[in-house]
Amino acid sequence: MSLQVACGHPPGPTPPADYAPSLRSPWRAADETLSAIRRLRPNHVGEIDRLISLATITKYCLTGESAEILLQEREALGIALDIFSGSNELRKDVLRTWAPILDEVRNYNNAEKTAKLSPKPGGSSFFLSGISKRHIQEESAIQHDLFNWDNEKASLHSMGISTFRQGSRILEVVYANKNDLEKTLGVDLIYYNKAFHFFVLVQYKLMKDKSEEEGYYYRPDSQLRDEVSRMNAFYKKYGETESIKTHKEYRINSDGFFFKLVPNKGIQAASEQLISGMYLTRKYMNFLLGDDGPKGKQGGALISFNNSPRYVTNTEFVNFVNRGWVGSNCEQSDILCELISSFLKAGQAVLVATEIDTAKKPVKSDAA
Repeated sequence: MSLQVACGHPPGPTPPADYAPSLRSPWRAADETLSAIRRLRPNHVGEIDRLISLATITKYCLTGESAEILLQEREALGIALDIFSGSNELRKDVLRTWAPILDEVRNYNNAEKTAKLSPKPGGSSFFLSGISKRHIQEESAIQHDLFNWDNEKASLHSMGISTFRQGSRILEVVYANKNDLEKTLGVDLIYYNKAFHFFVLVQYKLMKDKSEEEGYYYRPDSQLRDEVSRMNAFYKKYGETESIKTHKEYRINSDGFFFKLVPNKGIQAASEQLISGMYLTRKYMNFLLGDDGPKGKQGGALISFNNSPRYVTNTEFVNFVNRGWVGSNCEQSDILCELISSFLKAGQAVLVATEIDTAKKPVKSDAA
């Protein structure tokens, strides 16, 4: 691996064969220097590689199925950081440090500034692994009485736990690639706020198609309909709370299920901005999928920015969740705790973000 791009050369493992030796020697010297640093600082190898990756591919838009998964994970992490901090500064600070494993980026197109992300078999390419290691902790700072992590502790800790702090408040983000949770609740982001005792559960969907009439749009499939049905079944069983006992229990909307439709614009290293997508409540999604919902030219359900105007923006969603105006009610949250603890098994990627205030809840004495 080399610093070719920093020298103005196209990315690749070695300089082109037709370069003169006088031009090849600085590259060789840079490689030898980096090799020496890696030997002397083995604990910093990951950070060195991340910085080289940043210098190499920042201007390239990454595509491919793996890039699509990372895009959704990035959006989930970014919105969780905004909810926690109440602004976009923490999110910008974190996302601008992200870069993928350089060896997994191929098929560079210098004219269009695109490249394909192709992870090696058995390789790990979850989004949290590519951010600055100053946010990665080896152990949980939060006493996880919320989730039963015991059986999964080794695998979760090998992935790393990202911890963010603001004063006495902590946000701990765990990447869980488990089984039945997504099939049971249909979510990709689980955000839990201890103070308000609510969950917000968000399922991400990519808007892969585009037309002149609608711009980016999403055509609902059977998987989405199944996910909505599971959410409806849960809400029908545990529904609204008739009365509340404290101020913090009040919700404008006590339905914690959301979808976010994200235009598939690819993913770039060091990009700090969230994509302007569509947050849709479970109730609104039921309307959009129903007989009275918007239709495409062929008569099938179709969702776009133009034909589904009652969506919630990133900023609106952050404000609602940050202040506890939306999310599951306390009774629902008690049930969701049990469900999440029971069904967090191997499967599709899930980001679990837990927010607590250490002034009200003790953390481990050995917390970082």
